[in-house]
Amino acid sequence: MTVHDTKTNQLMVRKLQWLAQKQKITANNVAHADTPSFTPGTIEDFKSEKTPSGIRLGGVNTTHPRHIALTTRVHVGEFKVNQDKVKTNHDVGNGVILEEEMLKVSETQNQYAEMLNLYRRQYKMLSIALGK
Repeated sequence: MTVHDTKTNQLMVRKLQWLAQKQKITANNVAHADTPSFTPGTIEDFKSEKTPSGIRLGGVNTTHPRHIALTTRVHVGEFKVNQDKVKTNHDVGNGVILEEEMLKVSETQNQYAEMLNLYRRQYKMLSIALGK
């Protein structure tokens, strides 16, 4: 078992992949901001409900019905991309609103940097614990 095989690291990698896909979709929306009748894409929210192998993560046995079960799961499979027809850009006639897309880019960039920082710290902590 390597440091990369931990369930926590697998969850973080999955989140990083989701954020990269979200950034790609947002960039495509921005690139087509002037394309008439373009329908912007969105990505479904990240769900940490299933692991790649369907194994329960970080679970604790509960001995009382009022105990909270601590489970974390990762979404499996490709991320679902939605083509929404919600708002229309009044200038071009498509659904891309640049201000909203740029906010999404900024939020995604910040979340990616935060997740990458957590991944690095987790890796460093496990490396120290394993004496590597």
